[in-house]
Amino acid sequence: MNIILSEDFKTYQKKKNFSSVTVVSHSTGGSCCKALVSKVVIGEPATSLENFNIFNDQDLTFYINKSLKLENTLTFTYDKMLGRELIEMHGYVIQRSCDLA
Repeated sequence: MNIILSEDFKTYQKKKNFSSVTVVSHSTGGSCCKALVSKVVIGEPATSLENFNIFNDQDLTFYINKSLKLENTLTFTYDKMLGRELIEMHGYVIQRSCDLA
């Protein structure tokens, strides 16, 4: 797995001094066609590790929910929007429930 960290992400990581990131999945959208998307949080998972793929790269541990279909390269970015800090992971396929039926 190739993991790329944006410069803004690296700066934020140094500022907050965290060593792990957890990526969970959740459903979003209407009842007829929900999409499975990611949410990135700082720290280790609150649930069982058996639900996560674990990657170590650039002195960080990444716990990524196994329900997400990953591409070969993951990119983590940081941005501040409307006063909220936001970490995003790019490099996974958004799965819609209507496509799976």
